[in-house]
Amino acid sequence: MKTMAKIYVSSTFKDLEECREKVRLVLRRMKHEDVAMEYYVAEDKRPVDKCLEDVAACDIYVGIFAWRYGYIPTGYDKSITELEYRKAVETRKDCHIFLLHEDAPWLPKFVDKGDDAQKIDYLRKELSEKYTVSFFKTPEELGSLVGPSVHNWEKELGIVSVKKRCHSRN
Repeated sequence: MKTMAKIYVSSTFKDLEECREKVRLVLRRMKHEDVAMEYYVAEDKRPVDKCLEDVAACDIYVGIFAWRYGYIPTGYDKSITELEYRKAVETRKDCHIFLLHEDAPWLPKFVDKGDDAQKIDYLRKELSEKYTVSFFKTPEELGSLVGPSVHNWEKELGIVSVKKRCHSRN
């Protein structure tokens, strides 16, 4: 069966690695193509450029945010994670935003301090004000939130009814 949508999965990496994997698994089970940096191979392109091209080419943006701001590439004043989000907005993607709940247990080494802490706080506040966000405490909970979010997007576009019609013919 052909995948139904290309969905970009965005987050900082090391702190949210398990969450990213859970989301990618849910999306693949839904027959969607998950686009994420885990699939990148060596090529003659800056990582930030590849990420932004992929965001622009996707149907939906899934943003996962905890307490790290992320890597700021040379020549930029924003992290790759924030740049991905801004590219999704610029290219008018549906943005599905998931924030780590403030009561979730989290390792101190994955919590930014100083300027980066202020940047991630500001970004999380902006996202909370601009979108109806979902909060999660565990990778499993995140996975259980992403599926219904994407399913609702499918219903809005009529993808679900088309998928059911295709199955009923077989």
